[in-house]
Amino acid sequence: MRWIGALFFVAALAIWPGVALEAARGAMEAWATSVAPALFPFVAAIPALTCPEARMAYEKWLGKAMRALFHVPASASGAIVIGFLAGSPAGATALKQTMAGETYTRAEALRAAALVSGCSPMFLVGGVGTAMLGSHAAGLALMGAQLGALILGGLFLRFWPLREESAPRPRAGDFRDAIGSILGVCGNMVVFSVGAALLTQFLSGAPRVAVRMVAELAMGMQAGSDAGLPLPLLGALAGFTGVCIVWQNAAVLRDCGIGMRALLPVKLLHALFCFALCLPASAIPGPAQAVFAPAQRPTTVLLPNSAAALTLLALAIGGNLWYNRKRTL
Repeated sequence: MRWIGALFFVAALAIWPGVALEAARGAMEAWATSVAPALFPFVAAIPALTCPEARMAYEKWLGKAMRALFHVPASASGAIVIGFLAGSPAGATALKQTMAGETYTRAEALRAAALVSGCSPMFLVGGVGTAMLGSHAAGLALMGAQLGALILGGLFLRFWPLREESAPRPRAGDFRDAIGSILGVCGNMVVFSVGAALLTQFLSGAPRVAVRMVAELAMGMQAGSDAGLPLPLLGALAGFTGVCIVWQNAAVLRDCGIGMRALLPVKLLHALFCFALCLPASAIPGPAQAVFAPAQRPTTVLLPNSAAALTLLALAIGGNLWYNRKRTL
């Protein structure tokens, strides 16, 4: 059935080329100015940072803490650090490289995958906070909330019952795979941005913003900031990261036994945590004060409804995780 969807996509490109071109240009600009510069140094160093000697060092320096806090193998420490510093898919690529040299259980693989599934902190601070919102403090708040959400999600999964049989061992990659992953980020951003733009060209208001926020992070942050959404809702998107990034991580980790079915509930949980962690920062002063000030009417209306919606979302996530706890990840 995928070919039918591809036919509709190509037909839409032919009918509305201007919309597609503008969306593709915006995605490539975001990739070239914010994403690629933040990713490349880390991705290029992944083979060296995940070699056997490096894994031994991680076990010595961070192993006990990672095992105690998140119940993941000590060798995953390097991938987790890369994920915290560089975001996706650098962290997922590092985890796959690490798992090629050591057997993980499915539970350990999912816990580690959740910890490396965030977006680039540099993009949140510079691309979103400074460029889109005009507030460096807002970007720092989003970055801190996302890091907190990843840690809280890791602690949550630490105690959640998951399957303990061995996960598949992927093949080891090399420098060419790392470079290919950076180019793959650009391609995925373009495809998801163009698709969202084509789907929403006849929509307006909340439906248009919602579709764009769910589809792709950069486009969604721009749509959310243009709509004047409060910081907690933008934080929820930072925690979720958008379907585009979840798809990329699932593509990298598919050979490790981790797919969309496993990652989506985890990212929704991260969205809930990030939303809650952004609530104290809603009154950040500065150029973006109109977006974040709790006295503003959009915030007053949206926050209670958002809290109720995210509470229902948390219940749905819990049910999904319970359903999957003894099934294939």
